[in-house]
Amino acid sequence: MRAILSRALSVVVVALYVLIASQEGTEGLLATCGGVLAATAIPLLMIWFPDALGNFTGYIGRGGNVDVRTPPGLMAALGWIALLGLPLLPYLLR
Repeated sequence: MRAILSRALSVVVVALYVLIASQEGTEGLLATCGGVLAATAIPLLMIWFPDALGNFTGYIGRGGNVDVRTPPGLMAALGWIALLGLPLLPYLLR
């Protein structure tokens, strides 16, 4: 039940981001909304599939190696932090 609620709330947050971007966008609507969807893809994946992403171990490139699984709760929490922290990024970059 908790996973379903988390998924539903994440979709609502992304929908609000897309709605706000479509109202304030100075570019084309498709580019603005597409950018929001691209920026929220990884946090959404972390919230929707924390088990699969947390279980990843192995070689990640450039000599990096992941040898410990990440708990699903931590993976989902990091996804929420990234998703809710996303609106702060343009503010902090100004």
